[in-house]
Amino acid sequence: MSTPTRTLDRLTASFESIELERLVSRAGLLARTDRKYLLPTSALPELFARIDQSTRVLEMDQQRSFRYRSRYFDTPDRDSFYTSGRSRRG
Repeated sequence: MSTPTRTLDRLTASFESIELERLVSRAGLLARTDRKYLLPTSALPELFARIDQSTRVLEMDQQRSFRYRSRYFDTPDRDSFYTSGRSRRG
């Protein structure tokens, strides 16, 4: 049986790793934008096939998959979710 973590580990195996300290030192002066998407595990192989092979995967203590919890607050109509991806005029 394949779990999402096993699938992710298998798909990231072909990418070189980068340690946290090196990632932080290289990314310190870069602008960062995070986007989060929900998609079915079955969509991952096609997505990973399109990722540039020069992409690095964060690896800590020989692990590339990490669990975390987060709580998302929004309106019942998901206003924050829908407006976060739209550009804003300053």
